[in-house]
Amino acid sequence: MQILGIIKNRQDLSHNLVFLLINLAIAFIILFKTAYNASDLEIVPDSVEYAVAASRLVTDQSYTIVIDGQSWPPRYTPWFSMLVIAPAYLLFGDEPGNAVLPILFASLLGPIQAQINCKRSKKVLEML
Repeated sequence: MQILGIIKNRQDLSHNLVFLLINLAIAFIILFKTAYNASDLEIVPDSVEYAVAASRLVTDQSYTIVIDGQSWPPRYTPWFSMLVIAPAYLLFGDEPGNAVLPILFASLLGPIQAQINCKRSKKVLEML
């Protein structure tokens, strides 16, 4: 009996893994944007300020943006630029489009968390 339980658990694990990989692939296809496309900074001024401030934080060690040759502080707090975008610039270069990479990674955590929540809900419903 234990062997059958182990085999069933392995089958459940493989089915869950396949389901997770399919969900991740779909999410990746929907959410993926190349660094080149993301560097267009379509949503102005938000994306410009976050991206440029993080780039200057990495290259010049100052949390500023340059407007008409003068350095100005961005309107937004530095946390997102400093904790999310700047590490991407350090790892992949300060091309503005590289700021999309940690966002894509965080977006792919959603399907993983959804599957974890479904498994927990299933266990709770089975106990009822």
